[in-house]
Amino acid sequence: MLFAAELVDLYVNRAFWIDQYHYDPRAFWGWHIPYNLTVKGVFLALFVVRGRRATIALLIAQILIFLVPYWQAGAIAPLSERLFGY
Repeated sequence: MLFAAELVDLYVNRAFWIDQYHYDPRAFWGWHIPYNLTVKGVFLALFVVRGRRATIALLIAQILIFLVPYWQAGAIAPLSERLFGY
């Protein structure tokens, strides 16, 4: 289901992808394509894996992959400072 949701999201946002491809190919090929292929690859790996430890490792990897855009945008440090009262 998550993989299907990713594909629907890709289809719904196709105008954004086309604009990125035409107007900012550096970000398109350097960030958007590798990031989305990584997300979809981990989702597909979750379908294939049978072991409990491998599934847990892939879920942890997926959570960390989802945090990458927030980390890059500088949102993690202010969030942790607010959480811990600094």
